[in-house]
Amino acid sequence: MIMSLNVQFKKLVILPISIFLLFFALTINVTQAQELSKQNMYKPPSLSKDSYIGNIAYNDEDGSMVLSYVEKRPFKVVFKHYTFNKDLQFEHEELEYYSVNEYNKMKHFDWFDYRGEVYTVEGISVNPGWGGKLVVRKKRTTYTYSWIFGGYWPSTKILSIQKLKGDEENRLYMYGRAENYQKGNVTLLVGNKGQKGEVKYQHTKNFQLINISKDAEIEYGEKIEFDHAMCINYFHVIDEPGQPFLEINDTVGDFDRGDLAIVFSPLTNLTIKKHVNPNPNEHTLVIVDKNGKIKKKIELNAPSSGWWIENIVKFSTGEIIAYGPSKDNKYINTLKPTNSPLTYTSKPSNTTWRSFQLLKLNANLEIDYLVTNDLNDFRRKLRTPPSQKRSPSYIGKRFDMQNAMLTPEGEFLLTGQKYTWGEKNVEDDDGNIIETYHYKNFGDLLLFQFDKYGKLKTQYGVRRNKMNKYARRILTPQDLYLGKDDKSVYWVYGEIKGFRKGFTFDIAWETVTVNKRKLLYYPAVAKIELENQKINDFKALGKDARGRQSHFTNPEFPQLFVDNSHLIFIGEDKKGSLLWFGQMELE
Repeated sequence: MIMSLNVQFKKLVILPISIFLLFFALTINVTQAQELSKQNMYKPPSLSKDSYIGNIAYNDEDGSMVLSYVEKRPFKVVFKHYTFNKDLQFEHEELEYYSVNEYNKMKHFDWFDYRGEVYTVEGISVNPGWGGKLVVRKKRTTYTYSWIFGGYWPSTKILSIQKLKGDEENRLYMYGRAENYQKGNVTLLVGNKGQKGEVKYQHTKNFQLINISKDAEIEYGEKIEFDHAMCINYFHVIDEPGQPFLEINDTVGDFDRGDLAIVFSPLTNLTIKKHVNPNPNEHTLVIVDKNGKIKKKIELNAPSSGWWIENIVKFSTGEIIAYGPSKDNKYINTLKPTNSPLTYTSKPSNTTWRSFQLLKLNANLEIDYLVTNDLNDFRRKLRTPPSQKRSPSYIGKRFDMQNAMLTPEGEFLLTGQKYTWGEKNVEDDDGNIIETYHYKNFGDLLLFQFDKYGKLKTQYGVRRNKMNKYARRILTPQDLYLGKDDKSVYWVYGEIKGFRKGFTFDIAWETVTVNKRKLLYYPAVAKIELENQKINDFKALGKDARGRQSHFTNPEFPQLFVDNSHLIFIGEDKKGSLLWFGQMELE
């Protein structure tokens, strides 16, 4: 059986190398957790500086591993496959040559998302217009492949414009739109405002789905109606598990990647007192499929009413978990911005959240649990690595969620990072402030462990070793891997040191020198015993014999997980000329 790591956008670049081969075998026999059992380096003899790793495949029958590089030559694409045995030793190289136009022949590389140097997709964009009409623009997006970055860059041209009203010539309020970037169609969520002079604000109770094909054909879909005024608490595509990182700049996501989740929540406003639901706990989750049809409508009587749903995640089992902080006896539109013409606030308030709420749906989209956790429990149940003196804890806000896992026992693990807001003023020549930018200063790492009923078991708080300007501006990479006995997990995060030298670009309004956006970080690993909630100290990997950090992981392929066996870390030395492999057993 072959296991493969797949990505859509590849960024690893190997710097210029000589034709000489350098191979080191540093086999270490250890049994201590978080130590490397094997460590090797290799200098590929024939890669150009614009080559990048497109895929890494592992064969669990013999333990071999194949690194596949992609290299562009004049009118040709070269695939270079380097095979390493179970001891991480180089065995052989294979080359494959294709014309740049032979993309159909390259389709057997299912990880190589290449459809020719240029391809086009016709689709639809929709924006609000005057008088309750929506402006529908037919567009053609041209995708041009970049061999330096290993992905497509889009450019869009508007072909035609038309205006859209409701199915009964109603004026419309657009709450959100989900676009399928592969097929070009769009699904809208609108509120029906009716004709002029009719009931005011009825579009806060009467919603409808509208589907528009890539040819601008209109289908008026299902209606979603409520007895009381509602706002949109959450509107996002739930990605199917295992998909590559989304490169499209759309806060809703790509509707080709999964179902659309919409959460309607009661709102309050002085102008519509008689339309306000007296029970702010009554939320509704609607799941819409790729065809714009309602798959499921789920009534949610939340224990804590003011629920900021930060994310909804789907797992390979088909189970879905929604989570976020909450506050009792509050309407959500008084606590955070919501998509509504009657929203109470345009920016997050400085409220003190009181709890953390979770919803779990089974594979049949039935509620397994909907529970809340008091924030005081997070501090009471805090665990830190033994040698760490600080005790960072979740306080209900200023926290970016990053990675989630559902264990075989049904426990939910969630990792993320705390941050504070910073700002940078841009001044003119006379010292007048013309613009103010806000950015995040990232800090401590946190991991939450919830039991199979959604109740908090433990919070783990970690203080990073590196607190340089790069580490403060960039969200720390984090991953979770299950141990051999299913009773432990390995928490891996990247200590960010900076970037490799190269061209310049701006990050948080500070110019820094980088190479192909190549982040320079190394792995730190801790083992967590799930049953007794014990965490070890983090161990930094990739140091030389003198204890200096000499090896750094590849941001696109930092590690390869071999289920029920081990992790293989993949990276380079600081100069980027030597490949580095390190194997760690999962005890």
